[in-house]
Amino acid sequence: MSTLALLLAALAGILFLATVISIHLSCVTARNKDIPRWIFALGGACLVVATAAVLTFF
Repeated sequence: MSTLALLLAALAGILFLATVISIHLSCVTARNKDIPRWIFALGGACLVVATAAVLTFF
């Protein structure tokens, strides 16, 4: 496993954790139960980075 693939996988994990925490904070603790658009952007960035990590692995 190359260093780039490892760093991209770690970044994807961090983004995934940030997305889950943001959804929890916005849906559980807030009065407004809508998920903001920036959380969808954060999740999309997580998917892009995870895809890049998989593609650099091979």
